[in-house]
Amino acid sequence: MEHEAAVLKDLERKLKKATAQAEQGAERVAELEQQLERAQHDVVELSRALIRETHLREAAQGEIADLRSSTSWRITKPLRGIRLAIGRRG
Repeated sequence: MEHEAAVLKDLERKLKKATAQAEQGAERVAELEQQLERAQHDVVELSRALIRETHLREAAQGEIADLRSSTSWRITKPLRGIRLAIGRRG
């Protein structure tokens, strides 16, 4: 009877320890799930920001292309060249 009581007590101790470890594991899983959710949210926000910045860059490149192909840009090209030459000497 004493042996059975000792075995039962040992099993109860092991069960209590295993339960505590399982609870700690569950808490850690919950923390990691929250971190994952935040990281996924950050990825979505960064993706949106990247798309916005890409559109802005493309728009700016289009404006630069339009400017460089304009008549006024071509006409003033010699003046820009003279200004650069003077700037290098001075």
